[in-house]
Amino acid sequence: VPDGGRHSRRWLGGLGDAAGRRGKPVCCLGGGAEGDWSGRGERKLRRFLAACTLVAARDAHTAERIARVLGKPVPVFGDFCLEEPLLRAAGTDGRRRPALAFNVQQLPAGWSACQERYESALAALARRIAGSRASDAAPAVRVFTTGVPEDGRAARRVLARLGGRAEVIEPGGLAELLGVLDASALVVASRLHAGILGLGRGAAVVGFTPQPKLRGVFSTLGLAEYGHDLDGADAILRQIETGGLRALAAEQH
Repeated sequence: VPDGGRHSRRWLGGLGDAAGRRGKPVCCLGGGAEGDWSGRGERKLRRFLAACTLVAARDAHTAERIARVLGKPVPVFGDFCLEEPLLRAAGTDGRRRPALAFNVQQLPAGWSACQERYESALAALARRIAGSRASDAAPAVRVFTTGVPEDGRAARRVLARLGGRAEVIEPGGLAELLGVLDASALVVASRLHAGILGLGRGAAVVGFTPQPKLRGVFSTLGLAEYGHDLDGADAILRQIETGGLRALAAEQH
């Protein structure tokens, strides 16, 4: 439930009103709260939540925020793309993973001042990981998006900083995105579902983004140590070098 950026608040209050007029219950499952709420945004949120029959949050951080609004505990629903049996099975699939994958995003409006620093830091991190022995000599460096159109320009700018054998992949659908993840020993994720789907496909995953969303979800999954802001490059290298990417993936799964 972001307040601003490309996510519109306009529908939120109206959704509860429309459901009420039609006598239909509203269940809000797996929503995430991000950033600060304006007074107007919080009023709309309260109006929407008051119309909900059931509210369960995506992560523990969101559950705490919504509980303060509602004045009662809120359960954690989790993320619809990640199921525990799938996560466990993915860690033992034994598939060959020859690539390092770096997910790039165009930061939303409230974070746009960080864009250049983010892209520079991500490219520097990619060079360091690709050049380390801990990368298990992965032959391919892939800069990828999750299919969000506005991320493509940012991905190409990161590619320009890397040069060499790196390539950009902008998936045209879920199957293509999963193919990228299935071939990756490591996924450095900026968008939430690059991280979630990467875990679900058995890769070692670390988060690298100035935004708190991915770190909040990783914390809920018991993986808080793998969620990093833009100052986390050294910590990521240490995590990888401790036992290599196979050991990192086994620990996460």
